[in-house]
Amino acid sequence: MKMNRMVLFLGLMGLLFIPLTSTWTFAEDEVDSCGLPDIIKAFNVYKQTVDRAQMEKIQSRLNQLGYAPIKVDGVLGKDTRHSLQQFCRAQNVTAKDDTLAEILVELLFKMPVPTSETEMPSASPEVQAVSSKPSDSSKTKDDSAIYYRLSVQDFTELETRDAVLQQLETLKDTEFSTEFTLKAAVEEVLAEVTKLGSEYAGIVLKAAEIPESYRLTDKSFDRLRLANVPEAALEPLQTLKNLPYQDKDKLRKAVEVRFEQLAKPATSDASEEKTESEGSTATDLTAKQTKQIAPPAIDYSKYLTPISGSAEQVTVYQLTNQSFTELTADPNFQVIPAALLEMISKMQDVDYIDRPQFLRAIYGTVEILFRHYRDQVVKAAGDAFWISDLFLENLKTDDVPDYILEAVTPLKGNQYSNKQELKQAIDESLVKLTEKQKFNEFYLVLAQQARQVAPETLDTIRWTGGSCGCSRDLPDDDVYGIYPFWLANEVTVPEGTDPAQAEQELDFSALTRIGYYGVYLDKQGGITKARHWTNAENEVGFVKAIRKYNSKLDLVVYTNAWSSWNEDTVANAAATVAKKLNLILPPSRFEQIKSLLPFTSNTRTTMGDGVTIYFDDYTNPKKLVKRNNITSFINKLYQELQNNSKPLSLNIMINVNWSELGERRELFTEELQKILKRTELDVEPNVDLILVILEEPTTDNKKKLRSKIEDEFKGEDRRTVLRKIVPVISPMGHDKDPKKPYYQFTDDLIYFEDNFAGVGLWPLPPAQDSNAQEVNKLIVEYFKPNADQDFMERMVSLYVPQLCNYACPNRWQFRILFDIMVFVLILVATLSISNCHLREKIKGSPWPVLGLLAATILVFITSLVCDPFWNQRSDDITLSLLITALLFGLWRYVRKVNQGKLP
Repeated sequence: MKMNRMVLFLGLMGLLFIPLTSTWTFAEDEVDSCGLPDIIKAFNVYKQTVDRAQMEKIQSRLNQLGYAPIKVDGVLGKDTRHSLQQFCRAQNVTAKDDTLAEILVELLFKMPVPTSETEMPSASPEVQAVSSKPSDSSKTKDDSAIYYRLSVQDFTELETRDAVLQQLETLKDTEFSTEFTLKAAVEEVLAEVTKLGSEYAGIVLKAAEIPESYRLTDKSFDRLRLANVPEAALEPLQTLKNLPYQDKDKLRKAVEVRFEQLAKPATSDASEEKTESEGSTATDLTAKQTKQIAPPAIDYSKYLTPISGSAEQVTVYQLTNQSFTELTADPNFQVIPAALLEMISKMQDVDYIDRPQFLRAIYGTVEILFRHYRDQVVKAAGDAFWISDLFLENLKTDDVPDYILEAVTPLKGNQYSNKQELKQAIDESLVKLTEKQKFNEFYLVLAQQARQVAPETLDTIRWTGGSCGCSRDLPDDDVYGIYPFWLANEVTVPEGTDPAQAEQELDFSALTRIGYYGVYLDKQGGITKARHWTNAENEVGFVKAIRKYNSKLDLVVYTNAWSSWNEDTVANAAATVAKKLNLILPPSRFEQIKSLLPFTSNTRTTMGDGVTIYFDDYTNPKKLVKRNNITSFINKLYQELQNNSKPLSLNIMINVNWSELGERRELFTEELQKILKRTELDVEPNVDLILVILEEPTTDNKKKLRSKIEDEFKGEDRRTVLRKIVPVISPMGHDKDPKKPYYQFTDDLIYFEDNFAGVGLWPLPPAQDSNAQEVNKLIVEYFKPNADQDFMERMVSLYVPQLCNYACPNRWQFRILFDIMVFVLILVATLSISNCHLREKIKGSPWPVLGLLAATILVFITSLVCDPFWNQRSDDITLSLLITALLFGLWRYVRKVNQGKLP
C-alpha cells in the first residue's frame, strides 16, 4: 500500500515536473535574440575588432536598405542600435550573443541594394518615418508628382508651430507597444494642427525612449496555469501584472516580497507591501488589496523559478521628459522666426519644380531683401555715414522692417569714412542676425512644409482663351509656358457655374509653345502614368483648344533615373516617348466631313508638336560620367520620331545648381555640345531648345548662364547655342518685388529677349493668378513680332486688335464663309452670262452683288492678316492677284483691239 502511494506520488510529481520543465524551456526559447540589450552587448564586443570606417560602412548599408535615417559617423549610437534591431527582427535572426553581430553584418552585405553602390543618391532632407522593413525597390517612385508650394494654410501652420508640441504633450508618459501605435497616435493628435503628422511622427519615434523590461502579462499567467501552478499562488500576483522590471532577478525579488506579505497578518500595514522595481512605475499596494482571506498553507518558494521564467520581455515606446528635451531642441519643432516668414511672404502660392529650386528661392529672396534694405539704409544715411537715434527713428517711418532695424541698431553711434565701409558694416550685422535666428536651420523645415504631393485623381483639363487671340509668331524667340498636370484640379469656379464645366482661362497670345508636364520615365525607361496625355475623346479638349489658338503643344517628360540607364533602357525609353508623342488626335467634325471628299489627304494629326525631356539632377557631380546617356537617348529618340507625319520639336530641360557645378566644371559634355550646336536636320539629331531652370536670384544667375555658354562655345557655335537657350523662371509673386512691382521680372525679360531664345514660365500663368494679367502684358510688350509684320498687320494690331483676336481662333469659320461667298459670286457670274434677264436685273440694281463682293474682299483681307495659314502665303497671294489683274487687263485690251471699230 505504501509502495502504491509512493508510485502515485512520484507519478503526480512527474506530471507536474514535465509541464514545468517544458514551460521553463519554452520561456527560454521565447527570449528575443534581437532585444536592444543583446544588440548592444554583441556589437560592443564586435566593434572592438573593427575600425571606425567599417562601422561607417555598416551604417551606410542600413541607410541604403531603408532602416534609417542614421548619421554615418562610425559611432554605435542610439539610432544605429535601433536600426540594427529593426534589421535583426525583419530577418528573424536567432543567435547567441557571441555570434549575433557577425551574422547581422554578413546578412547586411548580402542584401540587394535598391541603388548602385558607386552612385548613391544624395541624402534627402525630408523627414522620414523609421520603417521596420526595407524599402521596396521594385516600386518606382514618380517624382514628377512632387512639387513645392507654400500655401496660405502652410503659412498659418508655420506661424502656430508651438501647437505641435502642445498637442504632443498629451501623449507624455503613455506607453505604446509598437512604433506603429506610437506613430498612429502622433498622427492622430497632430491632425488638427498640421498636414505633416506622418513626418513629425518619424522624428518623435526617434526621440522616444524605448525601455525594455520583464513583465507578468496575461500570456505569462496562461502559461503558469498550463504548468499547473495553483490559482492560490497566481491570484496574489495580479497586483504585479504588467509592471515593468529591469531584469528577471528584479521581478523574482518582487514576487518573493509579495509571497512574504501573504504570510503576514491580513491587517498588516499597506505601507509595508510596496513593490520595488528599478526604473519602473510599480503601483503601491493599498490596504484594501491586502485585506484578503488568509491563504492556505502553500509552499510558494517552489513557484518562484517558473513564475520568473514565464515573464515576457516587453519593449515599449514612451515620450518622457528627455524625449521632449530632444524635440524642443529640434528645428522641426521650433517656432519659425516672424522675420523669416515676413521675408518669404512673396513666395506664397508660388510653385517650384523641385526642392533645390525652392531652397534657392528662399536664399535668393532673403539675399535680395537684405541687399535692398541695406542700400536703402545707406542711401538714408547720406554723406554723414553714421547711425544716430534720429536716423533710426526716420527709418521706422520709411517702412523698414523690424528685423533690419534690429540689425542696424548695434551700429548706433559708429562713424564710417565712406559708403562702402557703411555697407560692409551693415552686411556683417545682417549676417549676425541670420545666425542668431538660425535662418539656415529653418530652410529645410520650410521645404518640408512646402512639399506637396499631386493628387492621384485629376480633373479633365478644360482651357479657354477668351478673347485673347492666337499665339503670336515670334521668329527669333519663344515664350514657353509649362503646365503641370496638377493645375487641372485648381480651377476657379465662378459663382453659379457648374464645377464640372468650369474652365481655366489662358492668354494664348502671350505663349508660343505650351509644355504639358505630367509623364515620368522610370529606371526601366517605361511610363507608368500618362495622366492627361491620352487620345481619349473626353481628354483631348485642351489639345483642341491649343490648336484653335494656334499655339504649339509639347509633351514634357520628366526623369531622374537617366543616370542609371543602360543601352537597352535608353532604347526602350526612346521608343516609349515616341509612342506617346505619336498618339493620333481624334478627328474633329470638320475633319470627318473633309475626309469624305475626293482628293483629300487621310493624314491624321498627332497630339504633340514636340517633346521636352527634363533631365532632373543634371549637375549632380556623381552623375557627370553618366551624361553620355543623355546623348544616346537624344540620338535614339530622334530616330524614333522620324516616323511622325509632321516635323517635331526636340527639346531638353535641365536644372542648374551652381554650387554643384562650380566655376570650372563644364555645363555640357563634348558629345552633348555637338548636338546642341547643330543647326540643320539631316540624319543627325538637332536639339531645338535648351530650357534651363534658372535659380534665384535671377539677376546673378542669368549672367552666369550666359558666361558659361560663352566659355564652352566659340564663334558661330556660341551664337547658335545662345539662340537655343530658354531660361525658365516663375511668373508668380512679382507684385511683391521690394524695389517696385515687377521690377526684376521686367529686367529678366529684357535680358532674355536680347541674349537668349526667349523665356520659359513655370508654371504658365493662368488667369486665376493675380499676376497673370500684368505678366502677360509685359511679355507681349517685350517679345514683339512687329519686325516681320507687314503694313496691314501692324495697322490692325495697332488700331483694331480685337479683329484678329476674334478672327484667328475662328479662322475656320472665316475660311468656310469665304468659300461660300466666292461660290455664290461665281454662281451669279455664270448665271448672268447665260441669262439676259438676270444680267439686266443686276445692271439695274448692282448693290447686292457689290455688297457681297465687298464682304468677300473684307473677309479675305481679314483672313490674309489674321489667319496664320493665309498670312504665311500673303506674298504669294498678293503676287498672284497682281498677275491675275495684269492678265485680265491684257485680255480686255487684246479683245478690244481684235473687236475692231463698231459701225
